Amino acid sequence: MSVKSVDTKLGIDLGTTSVKLSLINSNTREVLHTVAQSTSAQAAGVEYPHLSDEQDVTKIFKTIQACLQQLARFYSECEPVYDLKAIGVTGQMHGIVFWKSDVTIKDIVKEVKEDEKETSGEKFSNLFTWQDGRCSPDFLAELPSPDSHLRLATGHGCATAFWHQKNNPHFLERFDRAGTIMDLFVTMLCGIDRPVMSTQNAASWGYFNCKTNAWNSQMLSKAGFPVHLLPEVRDPGTIAGQTRESSWCDGVLPEAVDVGVGMGDLPCTILPVLQASSDGVISIGTSAQIVTTTPAGFSPPKSDPSSPIEYFPFFDGTFLSVAAALTGGNVLAQLVTTLQEWLHSLDLPQASDRDQLFSKLIDLGLKCEDTTLKVDPVLGGERHQPNRRGTVSNVCFENLSLGDVFRATCRGIAENLSAMAPPDEMVAKGVTQVVGCGSALLRNPVLKQEIERAFQSLPFVYSDQGDASLGAALAMCRDK
Repeated sequence: MSVKSVDTKLGIDLGTTSVKLSLINSNTREVLHTVAQSTSAQAAGVEYPHLSDEQDVTKIFKTIQACLQQLARFYSECEPVYDLKAIGVTGQMHGIVFWKSDVTIKDIVKEVKEDEKETSGEKFSNLFTWQDGRCSPDFLAELPSPDSHLRLATGHGCATAFWHQKNNPHFLERFDRAGTIMDLFVTMLCGIDRPVMSTQNAASWGYFNCKTNAWNSQMLSKAGFPVHLLPEVRDPGTIAGQTRESSWCDGVLPEAVDVGVGMGDLPCTILPVLQASSDGVISIGTSAQIVTTTPAGFSPPKSDPSSPIEYFPFFDGTFLSVAAALTGGNVLAQLVTTLQEWLHSLDLPQASDRDQLFSKLIDLGLKCEDTTLKVDPVLGGERHQPNRRGTVSNVCFENLSLGDVFRATCRGIAENLSAMAPPDEMVAKGVTQVVGCGSALLRNPVLKQEIERAFQSLPFVYSDQGDASLGAALAMCRDK
């Protein structure tokens, strides 16, 4: 008797804090299985330790390994044979990692002994993430003005590379390749010589013109930028290569499977939930975004440094209107961390479980149905207001409970978003409902209440389909 075979697509999301896999049926788009695991990849930065934000690439790749091993266990328990037809890779935008052309995926995933770390670091760098703050407004003002409709900000790949070129040129001399963490993974997975990058991620790096689909190479070269590091750029959803040697993942990924060019997590998160042009999307994960569509043939205007709205490449040459806030679930995570540190300082170690502490804060926030406490939780500024910092005000004897603090912080996140994309302006654009998604929003009923309060003129629905790994898999099902 023949064994039933099901054509599948796999989406892999290399997120800021975790790796997630989604396996879907190519024909029905049904999600067959998901796997997720935290990377715990935060790494200490050598330069500007208080401003840098770096992640250990080996830890990210080993998390991918662990997720694929979990996927293998799922395969072994299934009756149908899942025939993997394509892999879509997405992940955190803006960030940059450098590597040497002779590095292999086995070099990256191998366990590194303490006395070998310096040698291994010569083949690939840490990932400098989108949250990296080493590029001050003064530093950015000294750089050439990009020929792009998107502004340049700290944490953007080209800005970070410029910083190294001007402050630590010997560091860059060790490497001859660069890309996002997704581009590195795709390059290693396919065994291709030079990285390829999607327009989505090229735009997120800065110095990329979306109208000509080209880097500002001449301008960058004149400014001393290492232009040889810039990847080739292709449309999202196109094929970068095919899987090759797979022993690093115990053969879970068969050889000769199509792998798409690395895509941005924002467009891949939006793809599964944006069902109509009249939908607006509020996605809150580590950061937060308000997203609306643009009409066919839309050409994005030149960047306005004071505006919170920017236009990011989506699919098929279209753009998304995005108010992208740096203030999201990361603020609530910092609140939990601060509470843990306070309790530890008081020799009260019983709050070591972060999830338990967060659940307790939600319970306290729900009991505190309203508060007069005002929290502006913009701890690290916004891209259009880089020098802005948070405040706590209207403090009195009656509003200092943890419930007040948690609700006021959630309200501050919501009000920051509504200030960036006012509800009446969304209605004027033709938005008739808002789809809420993102892990930080879906698992926090207090934040849901405050988002609905801030956008009360619009009806809300929630979707657990706002998942970048799912979007990456779906992108590989699109006609190309």
